[in-house]
Amino acid sequence: MLDHLIVQYGAPTLAGIKTGSIFNVPYESEASLLEDIRDVNRRFTKSSLRIFLIRFIRNRAVLYLVRLNMLAKDIRANEAESLLCERGYNPEKTAECISRLFHRMKTEEEFPHELGLFLGYPPEDVRGFIENRPCIFTGAWRVYSNEKQARKTFSAFRKCTEELENSYCRGVPLEMLAA
Repeated sequence: MLDHLIVQYGAPTLAGIKTGSIFNVPYESEASLLEDIRDVNRRFTKSSLRIFLIRFIRNRAVLYLVRLNMLAKDIRANEAESLLCERGYNPEKTAECISRLFHRMKTEEEFPHELGLFLGYPPEDVRGFIENRPCIFTGAWRVYSNEKQARKTFSAFRKCTEELENSYCRGVPLEMLAA
């Protein structure tokens, strides 16, 4: 079941056109879900993909699927690095950034606004959201800067999700979809 949810909610990340995806999944047993996560990560060992449990909320779990190599590059980009440093992150240490984000997500009432940087959103759009500016378009995220490029990206995400879901339904295993 976890494999299908990863494809459904994380296809662009699996395909390498998006840095990360965050989504909720139902679970019956914490132990069983943790074992499923370990199994998926074992199958991802030849790639930079990883799936992390952020937290349990009632009968759902918040998961983060990420391409670590893409994240390391994204958070060191000028504007992203600046935004993260303003919030106490050290973008030179990707694992510490992930840990800090998860801590904030577990202990704060609202999701930290910099979360978009960990999902591959354009830093200028993340800053626009943080500064509560009027957005010009909404799709996978709120767009504040380049609507034309965002529309292309959103379309690519939809096509990718459709293609990967079709492949998965035809029996292509998760680790092959991530190749």
